[in-house]
Amino acid sequence: MTQCATNRATWAVLLVYKTKSIAALLCETDGSVNKGGLAGATYCIFRGPQSEVVHELVPLGRTAEIYDAEIHGALEGLRVALKHVIVKFATELKIYLDNEEDALRLHTGVTTSTTGKVIVRWVPSHSDIRGNERADALAKIACITQTTRKQASTTRARNLLDERCESGITAYWHNKTPERNKKLEIGMTGKPPPEIGFMSRKNLGLLLATRSAHRNFAMYHRRFKHTEADMLCSCGQDRSPEHPFYCRKLRRRRAPRLSTFTRPSSDIKWILSTVKDAKAFVDRDEVDRIRKRFMKLDKDNSGTIERDEFLSLPQISSNPLATRLIAIFDEDGGGDVDFQEFVSGLSAFSSRGNKEQKLRFAFKVYDVDRDGYIGNGELFIVLKMMVGSNLKDQQLQQIVDKTMMEADLDGDGKISFEEFTKMVENTDVSMSMTLG
Repeated sequence: MTQCATNRATWAVLLVYKTKSIAALLCETDGSVNKGGLAGATYCIFRGPQSEVVHELVPLGRTAEIYDAEIHGALEGLRVALKHVIVKFATELKIYLDNEEDALRLHTGVTTSTTGKVIVRWVPSHSDIRGNERADALAKIACITQTTRKQASTTRARNLLDERCESGITAYWHNKTPERNKKLEIGMTGKPPPEIGFMSRKNLGLLLATRSAHRNFAMYHRRFKHTEADMLCSCGQDRSPEHPFYCRKLRRRRAPRLSTFTRPSSDIKWILSTVKDAKAFVDRDEVDRIRKRFMKLDKDNSGTIERDEFLSLPQISSNPLATRLIAIFDEDGGGDVDFQEFVSGLSAFSSRGNKEQKLRFAFKVYDVDRDGYIGNGELFIVLKMMVGSNLKDQQLQQIVDKTMMEADLDGDGKISFEEFTKMVENTDVSMSMTLG
């Protein structure tokens, strides 16, 4: 993202407390969360743009998210500034934040006193502004400063609960994983399997049965001595979880045709251990259709589709979001799309795909940095691609800000997939993404 785009997506709240003197009192605030999950905030009060009066670190430990830290810094700065002796000699008190969501939340339009009011203004962030850079550096120090604070914010408590739940599941699976699952590197998570979204019931059933080994398999009947059970496939071999990969009769009808892909057909764990490669479980006829489409686009027979080859399609080249669509297909960011990535991308447009899968693809269009969230700047960039020069940047930014404020239900300054789903639940986004 360019510096211009970054500044455009950056906000400041300017709280003006008017008095009768002639100097301006500035309070720069900031919040931060380090890689270890420790949060901290700070404020720096200046007399004019250069003379620092006082600053303070506000360590928050693991009790707050970045949004909470920004708010803490702003409120502490305002509280101290209004009580400081120097405020008597100031014409106004300005408190700056560089978080857009804080600006929107604090901008109520209601006066704070008979002599003051709340005003929202633009200000660039990380642009060599002395006060802003000073607050940013102190916020990082506040993150590693010890604190006795124990009460977590609502957002932080919810995130901690999710993290601990997932950590508990991971620890349990590490200690209780069956030997077969260890060899095949089959993991476990607390979330529903993503394969539910892109696979037919027939192939999904086969995949889950093969992963779990829970089905009408010979080893189960032998274990419980079911002597009358039919343990053989129609081909004459034992029914086993891995048998569909080798059964010549079953393969003709519905088993994964591994030779279609680039990896060795003997590596069964490739199919069973990852979500991406589970897409090998598609019908033979469907694979053939996708393969033909892929080869038609791969004009230089390189085994991958490059950007220029993608843009040779009129429906792609004329799409203002062509760059984003190609980036989504290119899952590994290698600059081209191989057959597996092609299958993965097309699955979202299949009539078999469910609504969630289609919405996830639409979400990825806006999630430019692939962090699982849509930020203010990302939303601006994508909408700018769509509207071009039909709207001025200021008008477009107002639309972005309003959208962020309405969609960001938990107030963390970004839109999650769940919030995105609620935002578009009454639209026909998923239906428009279904190809015949």
